[in-house]
Amino acid sequence: MSIVLRVPQTAAIRARFGLRAFYTQASLYNKSQRPSRNDVRASLRPPSPVQIRRRGPHDLDQLRAPDEKYVARPVEDHSGNISLSKRINYWYRLAKSQQEFYEEGIRRAKENHEEAKIIRARLHPWYSGDAALSGGSKTPSGEVIPTITRKDFQILRRAPDDYRKLPLISLIVKFCGVLAPLVVRLVPISYRPRACLQKSDQLVLLRRLSARLDWVDKEIISWIEPSTTTRRRFQEIAHATGREKFLNRCIVLWLLAYLVRSHPLSRLIPYLPLRGRILLVRVYGQRSVAQNYHEEILEDTALVMREGGFGKLDPRDLADYCTRFGDIDFVRYWARQAVEKNELPASSIMVKHLAPTRDAYAKYLLAPDKITVRRDLRFLVDQECRLSDKIPGSFLGPSVQ
Repeated sequence: MSIVLRVPQTAAIRARFGLRAFYTQASLYNKSQRPSRNDVRASLRPPSPVQIRRRGPHDLDQLRAPDEKYVARPVEDHSGNISLSKRINYWYRLAKSQQEFYEEGIRRAKENHEEAKIIRARLHPWYSGDAALSGGSKTPSGEVIPTITRKDFQILRRAPDDYRKLPLISLIVKFCGVLAPLVVRLVPISYRPRACLQKSDQLVLLRRLSARLDWVDKEIISWIEPSTTTRRRFQEIAHATGREKFLNRCIVLWLLAYLVRSHPLSRLIPYLPLRGRILLVRVYGQRSVAQNYHEEILEDTALVMREGGFGKLDPRDLADYCTRFGDIDFVRYWARQAVEKNELPASSIMVKHLAPTRDAYAKYLLAPDKITVRRDLRFLVDQECRLSDKIPGSFLGPSVQ
């Protein structure tokens, strides 16, 4: 039986759907049954490359890197040696596993980008910070401010940054194949999406964070006598007055920005003498020291407390929050312990010890008289709390045991 082919773009059908789908599509075009042009276009349209997988409103798994598959090492023979063929097979399986890891991370980053578009369209014209701090309340004109979950807030904050880093990683994974893991290692960690960071990469970030905290401690002590303790110096900074108080506050904020890497110029802090830092303060002042970072901490803390407090967080989410916040107790103990044990800091014991301090800090941060400030001054709320020596969990304050 001969079939008269009247299918446009037959090469495209064969390339997209395979040979079997090509003959199936061609069999529809006979003289007795001819679909419309719209049906043909719909059949030729490829499926969407990104399909968002719906999860729970508080599940942040899609923002993390996928789980790494375990690859068994080759077994030694009776003589205690491992043959070259076994080694090559192990290296190939390991490279293939890491290639799949990066492909899954790229897919997650694309999903988050698509979901961020949906969330942004739902909140329009409201700002995500308004929904985080005042979601569900009414404005004087009678409009209801939309609500937002912490998961949606984190997607809005992280997805754009990850999506900007996707092209380089995507090209490497696509063209390098099983050699992609070796090439990705040449890319700095700061240029990779968070969903493509392996466990070793996250431990490197924690090690660097711990080293920066050690430098900040030594730098604060070196401002005056070498024998002065860090706590006493913190108290002097907090109780200074006049011009000295302003300079001390701004320099401490720049040191905090260097600790958490919240400002591009903060990387220059270790190379600037005290006069250079004072000049930096005079040029930028207090308003320009990582405003977006302090606003994000304020809004994220409000959402955490709205959803039950820090004790309800997943240990991995609490560790991520403390890393971005620059929690001194977390960095000095839990991060260093994790680096020594070569394991990520995520345990219920950590939550038990850190949650009271974070809840106590949030109590001061989210006081009614602080939340009602103007949007362009919200960053000052977190800055004021960070520089207080009486608020538990602040940069200059005590911790809660």
